[in-house]
Amino acid sequence: MKDVNKKLSQPFLKGVTVTDAPTNRQDNIEHIRSWLNCQSHLPQITDDHLHLFLHSNYDNLERTKYTIESYFTFRSLTPELFSNRDPLGQEIQNNLNIWRLAKLPRKTPEGYTATMTKFTDFNPSHYVFLTTMKNFFMFTDYWLSDVGLAPGIVGVFDAEGLTLGHLARVTPLSLLKKLLFYVQGVVRKGGESSRAPPILFEV
Repeated sequence: MKDVNKKLSQPFLKGVTVTDAPTNRQDNIEHIRSWLNCQSHLPQITDDHLHLFLHSNYDNLERTKYTIESYFTFRSLTPELFSNRDPLGQEIQNNLNIWRLAKLPRKTPEGYTATMTKFTDFNPSHYVFLTTMKNFFMFTDYWLSDVGLAPGIVGVFDAEGLTLGHLARVTPLSLLKKLLFYVQGVVRKGGESSRAPPILFEV
């Protein structure tokens, strides 16, 4: 698994600012760094990455370790989602012709960033599940790099035009199984906290 993220250098366009990162997190950064140095199967990542993993787990050390393990396991199991990610390539451009995913300009009263997803081409034969998921993770990487350590995210999905024909094209099932592992293991477990804002997806 060591080589899955050779190109990981910096998760944020502007870096982690002083106002974003808690002043008492440095001990946790050093703890996770010491643990990571003993995990020969995991890549070395920047302190800003560690800030992101700790932030998503509300500085719970054991959950942070679990999330890091699960995240890189997922990346190693799904190279098809993290390769050939040219946003101007034909594969991605074709996908952008059938759906839209955008960050909304206004935040919620709680300070969460909102995103909007909807189909613009309702023909199921044009829908490619793998490319759509690749596109989604590309957008997520961009969103994280742009907003930094955000307090939360609300996803709004406009289901107009969604049919059983689209669901029938959710293949291969092996990819769906890996995605469910990621959602249940990384997103859900990582967010289990009495202080955690809900991850909301409205249809």
